[in-house]
Amino acid sequence: FQKYLLEEERQMALFKGIEIDLSSTEKFIVNNILPTRFDILLFEYLESIEGIFFIKKIINYWKGKTKNSEDFPLLGLAHFDPSFFVINGMSILIDFLTENKIFFEFNTSYPQYYSQKYSSFFDQLKERNVLVSVACDSHHISNLIDIEEAYDRIKLYALESNLADLVQILDKKRI
Repeated sequence: FQKYLLEEERQMALFKGIEIDLSSTEKFIVNNILPTRFDILLFEYLESIEGIFFIKKIINYWKGKTKNSEDFPLLGLAHFDPSFFVINGMSILIDFLTENKIFFEFNTSYPQYYSQKYSSFFDQLKERNVLVSVACDSHHISNLIDIEEAYDRIKLYALESNLADLVQILDKKRI
């Protein structure tokens, strides 16, 4: 992935984002997070269909309060474990991601979440053109380089175009 960045002569960009723990209450989230102050909002630890409806309710509330849709941030799922939806709810999940343009994060801190046993999930991401990202959950600048494994999995599941689409959206946001 680093080779790709060098070959493409990508300039580094800084985006402001926040992870929202879904164990927080709706009241806490809507009272403390103003989405237009961020470029990216990541919902972490989605584990149920009820969680999908919880997120939808918050998104709809925020969108109702946002005057200019261009000011609304990108939305993603952080630390997402597909196993919660493999047996029941996969179509609801994929529809939710597609309808709300929510990306899936390949995070090197959680490689178990992009295991080949979830290939049907990743096949659906590709089929429905759900955006994907690469992350490392680094809490230190020296770890920012740890992204190769996630990118390799994106290639394994043939999701490079999904990642490229996200990069294109981010390129437009940086202008």
